[in-house]
Amino acid sequence: MDNTELFTNKAEIYELGRPSYPDALLAFMKDRFIITEQTVIADIGAGTGKFTEKLLDLGCHVIAIEPNQAMANELRDGLMCGQLSISERPAEHTELDDNSVDMITAAQSFHWFEVHHFKKECQRILAGNGPVCLIWNSRIEEAPINKKTHAVFKQHCPDFKGFSGGEDSGEGVISDFFEGDFELFEFDYPLDYTLKKFVGRCVSASYSLEPSHENYPAFEQALTKMFHEFAEDGKVKVPNVTRCYYGYI
Repeated sequence: MDNTELFTNKAEIYELGRPSYPDALLAFMKDRFIITEQTVIADIGAGTGKFTEKLLDLGCHVIAIEPNQAMANELRDGLMCGQLSISERPAEHTELDDNSVDMITAAQSFHWFEVHHFKKECQRILAGNGPVCLIWNSRIEEAPINKKTHAVFKQHCPDFKGFSGGEDSGEGVISDFFEGDFELFEFDYPLDYTLKKFVGRCVSASYSLEPSHENYPAFEQALTKMFHEFAEDGKVKVPNVTRCYYGYI
């Protein structure tokens, strides 16, 4: 299956289950890159707009690039406003004008791109020496709840090869993209989930079983059982770190 179609049946559950990003990251970006109301940011692989929403809160103009129609529709329904433009194009061929954006962000999406072509596209659409920010929410894998989640995925989901995130995508790939010249902002950002959102977060993964799969009931039952093992007051806390790799290309 084409990568752009992996989330076609998951857009609604993706919007429900996926977490947002810490205000501390946006405050850092605003100060570090001097983001104003005149700044134009291309948010590439925007999905349902989890990071797009945070950028809009800064008051800048955002061009959300998302090739999957179902995901783009969720984004459009939830966030459409005068500050936002949406283009249903792939990361490697945005069709934006040359030198038309001040900076580029890719939150939870860079690992899906063809890196060489994406870099050339970034160089084409950036005005001047604008920055590129590659962002992930990444589970702290040694945490007991994340170890158990890993085991449940491994047992029930044949497509599971490991959690996606900055380190799992390979810092070598990131280093190659920036030609070794990049910086890292990290922020501890534990995530709280109710049962519905915890299951939603797991099911929204590209490697999760679809609800129509014959083994899905056992998978959901295993997730529910695990949730109750770790829950306190109806929620679980999932250790997580937000990482932003940024540089100039």
